[in-house]
Amino acid sequence: MTLAEFLLARLDVAEENALRGCLHAEAPPDFDPGWDTSTVADLPPIVAHFVLADLQAKGRIVIPQLGDQWEQVAAHDPTAHQAVLAILARPYADHPDYRDEWRP
Repeated sequence: MTLAEFLLARLDVAEENALRGCLHAEAPPDFDPGWDTSTVADLPPIVAHFVLADLQAKGRIVIPQLGDQWEQVAAHDPTAHQAVLAILARPYADHPDYRDEWRP
């Protein structure tokens, strides 16, 4: 599995969760927002819209779309593209498929 494939799989799961209105969150141990952070259910439409737009944008970073400015950057400097992918993957570092060589 490549880093891009790993990220796309994580984004797909997040999108499925967002569409179901159930985002799973792992908060830092010392974080206390005053509510249960294990799930965020019944997202308001504006939040769900933002989450889905955010996931779509990240997907376009992972697989640049022809004509996007980012596509030109990624094609010109593949090392920079891989560095950005490594940063995007960092929140998933505790996933069993995450590889240590992907750490930024």
